[in-house]
Amino acid sequence: MKKSIVHILFLCFITLGNCFAQQPKRDSVVFVSVNDIHAALDQFPRFAYMVDSLRSIYPSLFLVGAGDYNSGNPINDYYNPKGYPTIALMNAMGFDVSAVGNHEFDVTQEGFGLLTRLATFPFVAANVFPDPKFGIELQPYVIKQLPSGKKVAFLGMLQIEADGLPSTHHEKLTGIQFSLAHDLMPQYHFLRDSADLVVMVTHLGLEDDRILARNNPWVDLIIGGHSHTLVKGADWVGEVPITQSKSRLKYMALTTIVLENGKKVSTTIETLPIVSSHGKVSQEIQKRLAWLSRDPYFQQEIAVAEAKFQNAIQLGFLMCDAYRLETASDFSFQNFGGVRMDSLPQGPIKILDIYTLDPFGNEMMTVKLTGEEVENFVKGAWTKDYKHPIYSSGLHIKYYTDKAGNLKKVELRDAKGKLLHKKKEYQVAFSNYIQTAYPFTAQNKPLSFQGKSTAEVTIDYLKRQAKVEDYSTQPIRFEIVTK
Repeated sequence: MKKSIVHILFLCFITLGNCFAQQPKRDSVVFVSVNDIHAALDQFPRFAYMVDSLRSIYPSLFLVGAGDYNSGNPINDYYNPKGYPTIALMNAMGFDVSAVGNHEFDVTQEGFGLLTRLATFPFVAANVFPDPKFGIELQPYVIKQLPSGKKVAFLGMLQIEADGLPSTHHEKLTGIQFSLAHDLMPQYHFLRDSADLVVMVTHLGLEDDRILARNNPWVDLIIGGHSHTLVKGADWVGEVPITQSKSRLKYMALTTIVLENGKKVSTTIETLPIVSSHGKVSQEIQKRLAWLSRDPYFQQEIAVAEAKFQNAIQLGFLMCDAYRLETASDFSFQNFGGVRMDSLPQGPIKILDIYTLDPFGNEMMTVKLTGEEVENFVKGAWTKDYKHPIYSSGLHIKYYTDKAGNLKKVELRDAKGKLLHKKKEYQVAFSNYIQTAYPFTAQNKPLSFQGKSTAEVTIDYLKRQAKVEDYSTQPIRFEIVTK
């Protein structure tokens, strides 16, 4: 009897021991990610407080940026060195890694090189190859190790346009080579065996991220940017989750990946709003921001808006009016991507507003074009701007398209309603960014550079106007006819 009891107890001990031995080892890997910050400095104190709060729960979380920290706030964009305030705040928050965005190059090659050296976190971009003379410190990927010993690889990729370059001023890309992200992905499949998780940190846009995920199912997570898309939770392509958090620190993504015995078993992504007017803020970041923002120049009032500018179209027309009238041109143009505000309230207009509206520092220029060349330019801009009308002054543009948005023809009329003469020359004003980045048939014509940025031209115009009329009452300057 005693032997039987001992035998039973022994079996129970062995069984319990096996149960304890078979308990899976679980690890949680946590990421906080943002994209397209665009120098939204005022959001940082609240953002930092939220990250600090999450770190008290997840002390080993990764703080990740998906590119385009630059261009969007004159305090950042006209600081010396340009772009430093955002980098300083990212350093203070303890960012772990960032992708490279197309607007990182807005500060010039040497300027971006300096900022990569001032950053305390690495920039990753596997498809960007700068001349060493610029001092741009990039890595294709980095591997970070958690206290648990688990390794996470972060692989970076930057968007490339059809012309083989990122979407920024082409003169600021001289001496830098680029490759398509999708062509290079097979070279980095080895990361699958080098780390427990492979995370893509991309600045490609959601559609290209989806293609990347479909072609590379071995990737565990894509943290994306560029298209300013609000992905609530995750956008799943097969087993690959993609996240993107709109822009300007309005949202952040909290991603948790659970591993059991080294294998991924679940991924959850929460989209969290960052509302700077509600909730506590980081006092440390608030103090740093106050010190970085001490220049009173930007607070000067230069004009008064008699009514609210309700959308980017109206603001684009304002910019074009400034270009045309300040340069005494017949027509002027502004690409829609260069209008960086969606509205402007009624009341005083400050210098800060104009540099926020137009942060790129592109130079104002004029050129003489025939009516036919103006028409060719407008047609090329439709394609370049993803079937979006270009903003203008002195012109009414009628686009004729098919149901798919493919352009069939354009009709251009001057301010008097007359069709443009094909052979007559007109003086046209636009930025030197348009001159280098947009296809048209007058690239070799003599150019007249104005020695001022487009923002400075707009400021001069507003100072002279003092009061700005209600743009909502103006006739629309373009129309689209679909047949």
